[in-house]
Order: sequence, then structure tokens, then C-alpha cells
Amino acid sequence: MVAVRSAVHLHTGQPATANALDAWLARHGVERIVFDDVYAACVHLLTRYDHVPDLALVGADGLQEDEFGIIRYLRETWPRVGIVLYGRAETSLALHATPLVCTCLTQGALDRLLAETPAQLLQRLCADAAGSWTVPSRLETERHPEVVETREPPPQRVARPAPPSSQPNPPRALLTAEELSALLDGPDEA
Repeated sequence: MVAVRSAVHLHTGQPATANALDAWLARHGVERIVFDDVYAACVHLLTRYDHVPDLALVGADGLQEDEFGIIRYLRETWPRVGIVLYGRAETSLALHATPLVCTCLTQGALDRLLAETPAQLLQRLCADAAGSWTVPSRLETERHPEVVETREPPPQRVARPAPPSSQPNPPRALLTAEELSALLDGPDEA
């Protein structure tokens, strides 16, 4: 069985939908890190690439055409993350065929998503991509019927250290520390 422990959520969609998805994650005890724009998410990907979430949620409605590259960037940084793209914005047909991407572009699709648990969603995405993707061991959990788990929903925007990577291809930074510093630091003033 797949467990979903953490998610990043890019709040670039309709606020009501983003809030419903946050409530869905909280109801299932999923730790969330929320970003209000693509650039904040990119900085997180660059600086915290080793803290791999189980899911990434992206609101499509508020993305500019050139910002849809965040989906590719998420996939390149975290190849095994399940991505949920939601909203009514027109998206590329290529996104619909991308492994581990769930597109919810209608209210009905969103309602079906919210009827699942995050773990069921990730399990479905993994099954759909079974030919090219296997469940990493860090997501596998052993269930014992005699054990009952109870958890309070974690606070929003709180991150915990990622477990040691046992993946054959651990995530990597797309930029070196020097390149990141050059991008984030302004030009020297004389």
C-alpha cells in the first residue's frame, strides 16, 4: 500500500478549489508546503530538491503560458512525484499522457479526486504508469490490522526532514550552488 505523507501545493488556481484540496490533504494527515507563485516554488525546488514530496498540486488557472514549465521542472527534479494539475485552463494534451500526472479540469474530475484518499490517488497514478514506474520502497507501508493509527492533521507550511533516499536515482539539483547563488543574488553595486 502506498502512503502519502507530504505534498507541495502551488496555489495558482481558483482559491475555493485550492482551499478544498488543502482541506482534503489535511483531512488525510498530509503535511503541506504551500506556494503562492511559480517563482517561490522554483526556489524551493532549487534549494530543497532533496526533500521529495509524495504529491505536487498545481492550479492551472493562474499560470501564465510560460509558467506551465513548472510541471516539467517538478518532473525533472522529483521524477517519482505524483502531480495533480487542476483548474479550467486549457492544458497541453502531452500533460494528459505524462506518467504520474492527474489532470482535473472539470468539477466532476475534481469531485472524483476528492472522493479518493491521497494514497488511493498515488496508487492509481502508479498503476497507470506501471510500465515505466515502480513504487519506491519509501512509499511502501506494511499494514497490520491490529494497529490503529491516529494522527492530528499537521500544520500547514511545516516541513519535516525527508527520510534517507533509497531510490536508485535520487533527486538532484538542476543548478549548482554557484549557479543558484548567481541567480538569487543581485548584481554587485559599486
